[in-house]
Amino acid sequence: MAVFGIRTRFDENDTIFFCKLFPSGLSMEVNDYVATDAISISRRTNLQIYIVKVLSLLAEEAGINDQNLNLRVFTIANDVLDVEKFLAESLQRNPTSNVPRTTTLQDISAQFSFNFSQLIAHELGDENVISILTPIYLLNTMYFTDAFEYLTNDNDPVFARKIHNYLRWRLVSTYIEDLSYNYVHAHRLYLNAYYGYALHTTNEAYCTREVVRRFPLAIQRLYIMNSTRYSNTATTIQTIFDSLKNGFKEYINQNAKWIVDDDTKNIAREKIDKLTVAIGYTAIASDDTLLDNYYQNFTVNDNSHLENAIYYHRFHRWSLSNSIRNPNMLDHWDYFETRTSRLFEYIPIFNRLFIITSGMNEPLVNSEWPWPVNIGSIGVLLAQKLFASIDGPEEYNEFTGECYCLSTFNNQYRLITPNHKCTEIIFNNDNLRENSTTIYRTGFIEFGNHLEKHRQPQNSNQTTIVFFLTVGGRKNLRQIKRLLRAIYVRQHYYLIHVDSREDYLYQELLLLSKRISNIHLTNKRYPTTWGASTLLTAHLEAFKQIFDELKWNFSFVLNLSETDFPLKPIQVLTTFLSMYTSYNFLRSHSREPYKFIKSQGLFHTFIHCNDYMYRIGPRSLIENIIYDGGSDWYILNREFVYYITYGDDELVNGLRHTFNYSLLPCESFFHTLLSNSIYCDTYIRNNLRLVHWNRERGCKCQHKNVVDWCGCSPIIYRNIDKTTLN
Repeated sequence: MAVFGIRTRFDENDTIFFCKLFPSGLSMEVNDYVATDAISISRRTNLQIYIVKVLSLLAEEAGINDQNLNLRVFTIANDVLDVEKFLAESLQRNPTSNVPRTTTLQDISAQFSFNFSQLIAHELGDENVISILTPIYLLNTMYFTDAFEYLTNDNDPVFARKIHNYLRWRLVSTYIEDLSYNYVHAHRLYLNAYYGYALHTTNEAYCTREVVRRFPLAIQRLYIMNSTRYSNTATTIQTIFDSLKNGFKEYINQNAKWIVDDDTKNIAREKIDKLTVAIGYTAIASDDTLLDNYYQNFTVNDNSHLENAIYYHRFHRWSLSNSIRNPNMLDHWDYFETRTSRLFEYIPIFNRLFIITSGMNEPLVNSEWPWPVNIGSIGVLLAQKLFASIDGPEEYNEFTGECYCLSTFNNQYRLITPNHKCTEIIFNNDNLRENSTTIYRTGFIEFGNHLEKHRQPQNSNQTTIVFFLTVGGRKNLRQIKRLLRAIYVRQHYYLIHVDSREDYLYQELLLLSKRISNIHLTNKRYPTTWGASTLLTAHLEAFKQIFDELKWNFSFVLNLSETDFPLKPIQVLTTFLSMYTSYNFLRSHSREPYKFIKSQGLFHTFIHCNDYMYRIGPRSLIENIIYDGGSDWYILNREFVYYITYGDDELVNGLRHTFNYSLLPCESFFHTLLSNSIYCDTYIRNNLRLVHWNRERGCKCQHKNVVDWCGCSPIIYRNIDKTTLN
């Protein structure tokens, strides 16, 4: 499978949703194929050297040594890079969202003129577990369309050669870890060159890691056999779990005032009664007979490494088929392991708490401690996720009494704003009942600018800001350097995203980042056209880089453009923010919600293509949440940024998908997510910016050259505006 990979996943009904097809087919990160910086160029060169080395080894083993050999292997390396570059460019244009398209093997085969049923049946090793109506999760339809159109366009002999060479290389690279030592060693050297430092480990460590990766159940069995000192841990955890269930029931009966009706309380009690716990590992790992039966399909030959590699892949295909045929065989531990790296987790679709036994020992758990001490963090997590999935009746906000209903009756949008629940408004009107959707409901106490009551003085030297700059324009280099000089402080960090079309600016700032250790450039670059969805993608990818690669210990992320400039010293800002490290600063709109939503084009689907935002057509919005927005300049604290980056609940996944197809996503995504999440009470409605708005000059349907919508922009401050600044 050259251009896509296969995973099996559970759906919300606790059954296997046969498979998820995701983009694949690349040897490097997307940006490494398209960027022109020194690191990306070096990585492309090292990939070609690696391909040449592996192909030369194959030729040597086959006894091929003619005078044209070098020319042929270099041609293959160049062909592979050309094809992978095309696929990378497609992924750059069409970033993969978290919300898949649901289809079937029959439909996807017809769409791409390719027999997916036959291919996947071969991959699984048992064609009887699938049919043409087997459901499929397809991630990134646009990428699949590009890839299959490209790979099947073989009328040109040269192009056909490139595709043939690419597919041969993908076959070799897939099994590179299963070949002899020379191939594995070549792969290690390539990884060292790619990352810029040695990843090479001893052969013993490599073999151990591979065994752990390929045979996790056997390794779990070895651990359990040698963990007799913790034999009472499961009993302790079960006691904690039983205490939690009893405590939750008592809470529902006596203290859950937010559940106002008996029906919802009964639903909560029923869910708690059905709550189960999985302690330790899957049952197979605790039973030698079950484990022997599970691995009986794997054969070992003491004399042939290649045969063992083939046997393993046959076993792997069988295990995929088996997971579809017997979805409960591993007690869903395989699902838990793909969801979290925690010691424990509650997974709603199973209504089950998973707890790793080895993590529940001293000093985390002690049977002699009072139960509230042991219950602690497990109880907080379980209560939060368990009660979040129990829905009560819709209520308007007790502080403001506001409830907004959007009616689309007779294709006319109108807003109803009485101090009643939306259900009361439409109860006696069949037409309204069928055509109304709750689009806004206040669900938090208004914070506004009442900062004094939220002040928590801290040491400003311990408050670190990540200044995230999104810049573009060759002529702006001098202005960017001036801004950096004005805001640079050694205790802070500076991450710069350069528009993917501005190579000169990128190279100049790259030189700067190499000289100053706390200034970095983003690994992934996007075209940051006005109002484009790629701007939000740039922000989200930057957050990932901060956590995953840079690992900065920061308090806030503050975004800037090249046209920003501080009005006060940065130390004043740092001291101020040190008193509000638990809060998030965003400027909200001052209009009625419906008017704002309409002006932002949120009722329409937009697609970014060739540096233009095309309006595709009308759409429905996610129901029963607050839609908020305003300025796209923010100051967000670390905890909320982490949730934006790694949150995996229905809210954040749904909003990521929605705003991936929205105009001006940064002007609504962060506000809406903050307003509806558990962080809603950290919302300070001020982003500490002074923006020069003159709508007579700045709102003349600008930006029509880049977006199918009318836009407004602020204007710059000039000498005549000194009185305003003062």
